[in-house]
Amino acid sequence: MSLVRLRVKGLRNLRTLDLAPGPGLNVVLGENASGKSSLLEAIHLLSCGKSFRTHQLAHVVQRETHDMLLSAEVFSEVSGVTTLGMEYDAGQGRLRIKAAGRPVHKLSELAPYLPVVTIHQESHRVFTHGPDFRRSFLDWGVFHVEPLFVPAWQRYRRALRQRNTLLQRSLPRPEVWDRELVECGLLIDAYRRQYLQRFAPIFMELLPILRVDAAIGLEYRPGWDAGRELLEQLEKGLEGDKRLGYTRIGPHRADIEFTIQGTLVRERLSRGQMKVLVHALYLAQARALAEITGRHALLMMDDLAAELDGQHIDQLVGRVHALGFQSIITTSDPGFRHHVRDLPHKMFHVEHGGFTEVI
Repeated sequence: MSLVRLRVKGLRNLRTLDLAPGPGLNVVLGENASGKSSLLEAIHLLSCGKSFRTHQLAHVVQRETHDMLLSAEVFSEVSGVTTLGMEYDAGQGRLRIKAAGRPVHKLSELAPYLPVVTIHQESHRVFTHGPDFRRSFLDWGVFHVEPLFVPAWQRYRRALRQRNTLLQRSLPRPEVWDRELVECGLLIDAYRRQYLQRFAPIFMELLPILRVDAAIGLEYRPGWDAGRELLEQLEKGLEGDKRLGYTRIGPHRADIEFTIQGTLVRERLSRGQMKVLVHALYLAQARALAEITGRHALLMMDDLAAELDGQHIDQLVGRVHALGFQSIITTSDPGFRHHVRDLPHKMFHVEHGGFTEVI
């Protein structure tokens, strides 16, 4: 797929925007706070209905207005051109989303139209913060390659909520939900493992190409002792769950450990080294999607040049071009032109929220 056209009105500091990115490499050049990240945020919103910068949609809307309008034309070789649209009324807190002319009632229905891999200034949290970030990363990949993952996850979440409610209120027999948790939990675990079997070799192959010198280890932890039956562990842990008021084991507690010689990467790598590793991780995610499903994600890389030396920038840009993904790279460094001068690309300049294509 590729983003053919993007229209934006009422989002942060962006002027009314009508942009036609190219099918390959796109570079957005501008000073800090000029609107570069806001452009990526608009595309991310159309992809999944959420911002990567805030949990509150009201914070995305321009202060002078209550309305935000986003629309995009997306091309797929299978379905041709599809129109996506989002309208948010901050005054009433009302969100409306359409895809192919039809209302979207669940955000999971929106994502397949425009899969987007976004690498932004907080993406390093996948290594430095808690397991929530790594589960989200993993489940994005599983969601896009395994159609049965979403219904299994929805059933699991429902059972988990019911069990936790009984635990918190000290109501009888919270264990009545254990078999549903186990049935759905084992499905979720199997889908995650199948995905990681495909993802891990792709990730490892990218590391030397992007000049990551350290030997990175990747270990999946399912959220319970994998050597014992999940049902047995839920039953044995019931009294402890009652005391604490929540379910302590299950796929909702899963994690991935990234290590260097047994030490977590966040304790061994500099910020610049970690940024290269983050890009390798997300590039592998985009490539895994393409290899497993034949669908290409739009790759967005915010402020790529920050904290990276010229060699690593060249390696990343060259790899993105070689993979053939549509990409949008933002930078505040005018010298970035040097890194794309020999590659086909479109370049846009942004100033005070207004975009101009550089010919």
